[in-house]
Amino acid sequence: MRLKVKVEGDKLVIENTADEPVFLLQLEVKYRLHVSSIEDGTVIKYVSHSIPVNEEVVARKEIPLDVPDVSEVTVTYRLGNEKFQETHET
Repeated sequence: MRLKVKVEGDKLVIENTADEPVFLLQLEVKYRLHVSSIEDGTVIKYVSHSIPVNEEVVARKEIPLDVPDVSEVTVTYRLGNEKFQETHET
């Protein structure tokens, strides 16, 4: 993997570990919601949304988060002329 992804408070931090800059295209953020249900009590629902980035990252990029309890982030990016996708659990 060429990227490290972690949640720090209310931000998503993406670190580029490649020897050259990467161009972030988009992030798919999957998070957990705790929902109360009459039949089942509290259940966990997984929801995801896409965040367009379209920005070059040389070393580190911080992205503000407005969702709680992030469980997974899929990063789509370009390195040179090739397109890649990495999924990271948080």
